[in-house]
Amino acid sequence: MALAAEQAVRSAIDKARDQMTGTARRDPSNVIADRFAAFSATFKTILELKRENAALSNKTVMNGGTILRSRLEQLDDEANLVGLDLVRSKAQDATAGFTIAWSYARMFTTQYDQYLAYGATSRLQMIQEVLGTADTRGAPQIKPRLDTVLKLVGEYKSAFEIIVANSTKIESLVENLSRLSAEMMAAAASVKDGAAEDQANIQESSANLIFDMRRMVLALTIGASFLPIGDWRAAASMAIAAVKAALIVWVFMEFRHMPGLPRLMLLGTLLFLFVLAVMLGADLFFRAPL
Repeated sequence: MALAAEQAVRSAIDKARDQMTGTARRDPSNVIADRFAAFSATFKTILELKRENAALSNKTVMNGGTILRSRLEQLDDEANLVGLDLVRSKAQDATAGFTIAWSYARMFTTQYDQYLAYGATSRLQMIQEVLGTADTRGAPQIKPRLDTVLKLVGEYKSAFEIIVANSTKIESLVENLSRLSAEMMAAAASVKDGAAEDQANIQESSANLIFDMRRMVLALTIGASFLPIGDWRAAASMAIAAVKAALIVWVFMEFRHMPGLPRLMLLGTLLFLFVLAVMLGADLFFRAPL
């Protein structure tokens, strides 16, 4: 649906740009087209980054966090069984730190906050340092589990850093969208002002044309009274009067802007008058003399 709307807007912009005449009118439309293309590309990039963040958040931050916490608790239990108190203490510290880091990471996925990002990243770094110094020489069998936990912490930290980087890019791109929107609005306002100016010029030209037509019709009315046309003078006067009436109805009464029903009513009235005039003329011309 979004792609269809984008294509419709792009087609409308291209159509309007093709209809523009003159450099002063085409330049703002070109700006709108260019900024809209950049806007669409930026919006597409934001969607891609958000999709990647959503996938990482669901797979790593949520599900991966549950698995990692479980592995840390298992490391704590196993260290307790083999009597490695130092490893157990480090596992407990790592579990407590990860609980906070996990909470920050989950909050960050719904609310962009650099404080949350720094808090989660620093605690994950601390967990790596704490577990990396754990001495398992007294119980070599615990070393594979410790290595697995360190690997999971590294993967979790890398995935979260990608989410943070993508979120930072999204914030920057959103600011770019705002800038592009402002530029498109300014260009659209310029096009609107140009269209209003053109409309004013058209109205002024139309008013001048109507005034010239009124003067011409007035000249014809006066001239017809002096022309030696005999009996045709009445017909000429009627024709001139019809032109005047049409000019008044079409322009001053704004009949050209009326919807279909008023037009149909007026046409019916004119047809009735035409039939009445024909019948009256027939009666006058073909009536038998008394």
